[in-house]
Amino acid sequence: GYGTVDGLRLSVTPRGLFTLTGYVGTLAPLVTKARLEDWSDGHVWGARLTTDRLWNTSTGLSYVHRSRKPLPYLLPGRYSGLKFDIASAQQELAGLDVHRTFRGGVNLYVRLDYDLLGERVRQAEGIVRIPASERLTVAFEGFHRAPAVNANSIFSVFDIEDTQEYAVRGNYT
Repeated sequence: GYGTVDGLRLSVTPRGLFTLTGYVGTLAPLVTKARLEDWSDGHVWGARLTTDRLWNTSTGLSYVHRSRKPLPYLLPGRYSGLKFDIASAQQELAGLDVHRTFRGGVNLYVRLDYDLLGERVRQAEGIVRIPASERLTVAFEGFHRAPAVNANSIFSVFDIEDTQEYAVRGNYT
């Protein structure tokens, strides 16, 4: 989930040991046009390695590089009188996700995305689902998000902080 890509994706699964998926392409345009964007306007490439051979656990490692040239300011700001020159937005993220089902149907899912350029956790989530009975499942969830806001966004003028969310959910069927 780091943008819509017009590009190519290739997956290989040698001998069923692991799956390696690579992708590369241009990002969907910021404005509606009848043409594809140029590579220099915005692109993404990355890879994901997954396996379920480690302790009966589905494990994935990923890397994504994303770059987008911002839309230029055509006129000076109404109140500042300044014209801003904003550098391209670069993102490099490394990810880890783990999913395991334990005895009794207890499920554990953990995901972590680390921002290599900003040197901080961009997103983390953990979910534990416990079957309380044959028809009731209880889930405990925790999320951490560090938003990324483009410098030419109206939201860049506000203080934006990381968020944490916690939830307890029940599912009765």
